[in-house]
Amino acid sequence: MTTFKDFLSSNSEDPIMESYSEKIISNKLDRDRRKKYEQILKEEYNVSKEEQKAESFSLKKWMSIAASVIVLAGSFYFLNQPTKTSPKELAQAEIAELHIMADQSVMRKGAADFEEIRKQANHFYVNGDYQNALEQWQLLEADQKTNERDYLYKGICYLKLGDSTRALEVLEKIESAKGFELEWNWVIALAHLDTNSTDKAHIHLSKLISEGKYKVAEAKQLIEAI
Repeated sequence: MTTFKDFLSSNSEDPIMESYSEKIISNKLDRDRRKKYEQILKEEYNVSKEEQKAESFSLKKWMSIAASVIVLAGSFYFLNQPTKTSPKELAQAEIAELHIMADQSVMRKGAADFEEIRKQANHFYVNGDYQNALEQWQLLEADQKTNERDYLYKGICYLKLGDSTRALEVLEKIESAKGFELEWNWVIALAHLDTNSTDKAHIHLSKLISEGKYKVAEAKQLIEAI
């Protein structure tokens, strides 16, 4: 069998074979250089070709893990940031808890027809039946028998039923609020906040804070939110 070396020697003058020979020699030299380089790395630095690949794969893996941790940490941070509650939302929470005691002196009366109607209105109000309470107070108003305290309770009923605009219309009919000025300031402030009238709400809340007797902490919280 003819060796590869003999075959090249016998065809050295063939141009095509000469070109092939150059490529084969060049490739062999490249392989020899790579092998030599790998040998030097292994002998002098104790690094093999396989370890290089493993190191590269390991680095990519750790970079991927680190990126995932950063994304998760960022998501956790933003999800746990406190959200600011709007004045309207705070007002609605207070309206949900709003319950000012009905006039007990009125509830003990019952001689005249209009007083019986007022008594029924107060009973409905105390039991949370705001729609029926409103109907009773509307009967009183039709007979021009409504007083300022009736307007307060009527305004609260509208707030409870989600109609802050109507609540304001009723509450603004109160001129002196004698005997229940603090309660009136609180209720009308909530109505103003629920209709986004923050400037007007601020006036009534400030009065409560200055008096220092009723809903002071709540008023301060609402003012800070405005």
